[in-house]
Amino acid sequence: MEKRITELEARIEAKAEPYLEMIEQIDSIPGIERTSAVTIFAEVGPHVAEMFPSDAQFASWAGVVSG
Repeated sequence: MEKRITELEARIEAKAEPYLEMIEQIDSIPGIERTSAVTIFAEVGPHVAEMFPSDAQFASWAGVVSG
């Protein structure tokens, strides 16, 4: 199982490599570690501004707004 996990992590890193700058920006947010940054990037992709025209829409999608 450990070998399979290592293989999958290597595949994820290879796919993420073209987007390292964006992933590092996410990773720079306090409380967000590398695995979470890659996961967040995988969910929203490189075109966040096109998917979420406003900060409020993105925050709502992420579930970090009150009410």
